[in-house]
Amino acid sequence: FTTRWTACAGEGPAEVVSVAIEELARHFDALESRDVAALRRAAFIPVGGGVAAESPCRVFLRSNAALAPLAHELPATLAQHAGVLRKLGIREQLSRADARGVLRDAAANARGRALGPNELRAAVAALRLATGAGDDDDDDDDDRAGRTTLCPPPADDLPTPDAFGVLAPASSLLHAWRADRATL
Repeated sequence: FTTRWTACAGEGPAEVVSVAIEELARHFDALESRDVAALRRAAFIPVGGGVAAESPCRVFLRSNAALAPLAHELPATLAQHAGVLRKLGIREQLSRADARGVLRDAAANARGRALGPNELRAAVAALRLATGAGDDDDDDDDDRAGRTTLCPPPADDLPTPDAFGVLAPASSLLHAWRADRATL
């Protein structure tokens, strides 16, 4: 599969992928662990109206933040395959750890370039989710016992949008809350 979709025999991407997932589900128990690991990383789930594809570990059944185009909700037409897709890494909804992973992936993909307007909006939403901004409870859902992350992020500094829209390590940024413009 590729990250861009091309029309195939008049079928839409969701229909074609649905047939493939049905076949995969029939033979899932016969797959070796390395094949399952490869499928978790493969970008085959159509997102963005079918114009792109993502791997199961970056697609969620429900999204509690507007993170497209950085992370996506499973298209409703593929919801019937949630059982087998869970085995490949799709989760119910984004956790704080997932939001951190989304930011790290976006930073790696941007390679130091400024994000576009939609990416920047999604990065800010991911940052709010990753840091728990606006949460009423102080309990970090990443620290729950037994929680596993199928696409673990590296243990480095959290990428944060700077004034130019570039994702940079948070420790490299200075936030001057309510500072006088002359000071800046």
